[in-house]
Amino acid sequence: MARREKLTLMKQYNSIKTRYPNSLLLFRMGDFYETFGDDAKIASEILGITLTSRNHGEKSRTPLAGIPHHSLDRYLKKLLDAGVRVAICEQLEDPKLARGLVKRDVVEIITPGTITISEALDEGRKNFLLALFPVGEKLALSYIDVLCGDFYTKSIPPSRLSSELMIISPAEILVPGNIDSGVLKVIKGYVKNITYVDDWKFDHQFAANTLKQFYHINSLDGFSQIPDEEIIASGVIIDYLKGLKKVGLEHISFPRGGRTSDYLELGESTVRNLELVRSFTDRKEEGSLLGSISETVTPMGKRLLREWLLHPLSNREKIEERLSAVDEAVQHLDITETLREYLSGIGDLERLSGKIGARKAGPRDIAGLCQSLGLVSKIKKSLEAFYSKKLVEIKEGIEDFSPLVRAIERTIFPDPPARITDGGVIKDGVSSELDELRSIRDDARGWLKNLEMSLRKKTGISKLRVGYNKVFGYYIEVTKSFLDRIPDDFIRKQTLVQAERFITPELKQFEEKILSSSERIIEIEKGIFEELLHFVEGWAFKLRELAQLLSQLDTLLGFATLAVKKRYCRPVIREDDRIIIKEGRHPVIEDFIGASAYTPNDTFLSNDRDQILVVTGPNMSGKSTYLRQTGLIVIMAHMGCFVPATSAEICLVDKLFTRVGAYDNIARGQSTFLVEMVEVANILNNATSHSLVLLDEIGRGTSTFDGLSIAWAVTECLHNHKTVRPKTVLATHYHELTELAAYLPRVKNLQVMVKRIGENIHFTHKITEGGCDDSYGIEVAKLAGLPEESIERAREILEALENGKSPISSKAIFKKSKKEKYGEYQISLFEPEYHPLIQALRELDIDNITPIQALEILSHWKEKWKRF
Repeated sequence: MARREKLTLMKQYNSIKTRYPNSLLLFRMGDFYETFGDDAKIASEILGITLTSRNHGEKSRTPLAGIPHHSLDRYLKKLLDAGVRVAICEQLEDPKLARGLVKRDVVEIITPGTITISEALDEGRKNFLLALFPVGEKLALSYIDVLCGDFYTKSIPPSRLSSELMIISPAEILVPGNIDSGVLKVIKGYVKNITYVDDWKFDHQFAANTLKQFYHINSLDGFSQIPDEEIIASGVIIDYLKGLKKVGLEHISFPRGGRTSDYLELGESTVRNLELVRSFTDRKEEGSLLGSISETVTPMGKRLLREWLLHPLSNREKIEERLSAVDEAVQHLDITETLREYLSGIGDLERLSGKIGARKAGPRDIAGLCQSLGLVSKIKKSLEAFYSKKLVEIKEGIEDFSPLVRAIERTIFPDPPARITDGGVIKDGVSSELDELRSIRDDARGWLKNLEMSLRKKTGISKLRVGYNKVFGYYIEVTKSFLDRIPDDFIRKQTLVQAERFITPELKQFEEKILSSSERIIEIEKGIFEELLHFVEGWAFKLRELAQLLSQLDTLLGFATLAVKKRYCRPVIREDDRIIIKEGRHPVIEDFIGASAYTPNDTFLSNDRDQILVVTGPNMSGKSTYLRQTGLIVIMAHMGCFVPATSAEICLVDKLFTRVGAYDNIARGQSTFLVEMVEVANILNNATSHSLVLLDEIGRGTSTFDGLSIAWAVTECLHNHKTVRPKTVLATHYHELTELAAYLPRVKNLQVMVKRIGENIHFTHKITEGGCDDSYGIEVAKLAGLPEESIERAREILEALENGKSPISSKAIFKKSKKEKYGEYQISLFEPEYHPLIQALRELDIDNITPIQALEILSHWKEKWKRF
């Protein structure tokens, strides 16, 4: 490339880059996307590609790094995972037809929340872009999965923000520039990619105009169920997308408003503590409830399962519809297995329909779509055997796609190459011109062979050869020993060490014909494929609706398979306030240790009788497991899923609160105990009589009697409230809490049975009525492998403390600390004989002080030792 051309190219690049200063610009040059300057340095570091430099006609050298255009998807994923905004700059004309510099411009900006490349996404979860608009005492949320086209809105109180961010898990969030610092602090704890939007865009008139223009409608009458503040947030999202994507947004659905009352409300702590979608230890799906109950066979079904898990239903009728569908599928296992086999061949139709709508579908995508649609008619036929409302709705919702299937089948080969530019996509018989050109190309080998034989005969050169390479094209090769026999019409083309290569007018004419035919073949195939894509795009909405129906079917049939495989039962959804579980099991732990090794337990809760269950027992005995399994069974029932129990009767629950496990949030400056108290405060302030509360070891993050006092008071508060009676399971080491049942009528004591064999203990994991009066802490420490001398010393100290004596001896030195009192019983960590106050009294000469001096001494002692 000449210096002047290089200067012109860099001028074009710089003019485009100036318009997108906050994006990494991928600049298309032939078969590569190039990056320059600082962008090249960033790309090189993130992608691990070579960083070079060139002067491009200038005095200084410019950093340069490039990637092959056919590997764009793979490299994009790495850039987006790093939180980089990427601007895709394409060639807008064929370089061969361009006069001067090829026209280029940015056709799309991709951010972490606006990815339309399925290969760059986690197939098991949605990829949401969220807009947040604070207004009054509410936060309006609007969030969209750009590839799938799903669009939702809701309004929440600020106290729910952290929970919603955890559940939605947006990849990117849009906020006004003047957002409150407190709200922003919460957002930063959950979302890495925050984009600030001009404040003036958070305006109802601006949003209304944006939405009407985008959806080609004259009014927002169809949005009447969506509040104005959610309309504003939705307008901000659509405006943002229009600024990033010049085409490919037609598949996005109308926004759907949601009410929190439609679902069982799960807080941040519940999602985390019950390990609903990720295990607490390694933050992976394995070891979570989602991992244990996932039996779906399509990626879209897996995503829907996650959505159902995080949004359990609170409407009894809708829950029963799902349960009836699962029940019927269990009764017809042969048909269920057939349907699941068909579904496994469908693939990710949801994201494929999004790629079609986003105009990013390639030949293999369309061929895959055709194959998937070929199974849809079989699925609909098989569904005719079912009569439950939900399965009938799915069957009736499946439309006839045979016109689309026929159009694809008659246009492209069933197994085409990945890219249209590779050729061989369009079937024979679609275009007569294409067939003719292919014939010319395919006959070339025979023509060349005939030419070679003819020239050998004409010249008498037996080793004459006709060949081809990409650099010099077609040629006739003759070894130098036969050069004296060369005809006059042979034109020298290339000299080798042992031979010469020639071209003839006849061969040159053939070469031009072949090369032009190959280019024309690609051109014709492109045109026909574009027409097919345009036709397929007209089906994008119906394909998206089909994907939603099939994902529901996949999830329901997965529930049926789960029920049969793991002996789950259909829960009865009660209309009163009772929860009755017979032989309930923890679904995740049962998977881990095996069904035969798991000890099932019963649960009974009601607002008028056993409102609060106080569960006592040693560590490792199963208290926390019992508490968690109760919550998980309730959630699964509200999902419309069968549950791990012999039988289960579950009342409708509006909110599920948990305070389980030790957890601190150092990033927000919150200790374990502070986090615990914040969660407990949330429970006491927001629980209702329809709520379920799970409390595990409340108060253990502070001193013994402070913790006991808090646990006691919280239990009383949950029991004694005039109007609110949340059903509660409280697991605790504080055996003193069992005394609550003596004067609080709706408190019931449960204990985990333990068998003592000599100095050893055996955990039965069985829950029975009554209270446990021993924590077996030393026995558990022994099981954990503490040194024998530590175990023996612990027994000595325990015996001393239980007898009201001090454990101080030559073997142990205790720091002076606060005396802890409870009722008439007290422990002093000072030997009474050597307490500083006792020493001061002994040294006091009471015969030689006045009453005023005595009062002054008492006042001094009170101030000095008030901390003890």
